[in-house]
Amino acid sequence: MTETAFTFPCEFPLKVMGTKDVGLDHFVKEVLSTHLAEDAILEFKERESSGGKYISLTAIIVAESKAQLDTLYEQLSAHEHVKMVL
Repeated sequence: MTETAFTFPCEFPLKVMGTKDVGLDHFVKEVLSTHLAEDAILEFKERESSGGKYISLTAIIVAESKAQLDTLYEQLSAHEHVKMVL
């Protein structure tokens, strides 16, 4: 069994950074809504880079387990325009 520093359920900030693409925010919201209850997405913010080439999407979610987070990271990282998931 793997130990974790988190006690679930917990509020968890999830950040996705990638090239600005018309559908990236919709993709992230779709992945989140597939794996989370509607009320588990507490906040969703978008921020564009100063040059306008990149976008940072931050979601504060209620995570239920490490496995759930692992699945989210895996699916979000699979998008061609995603550069990093934190």
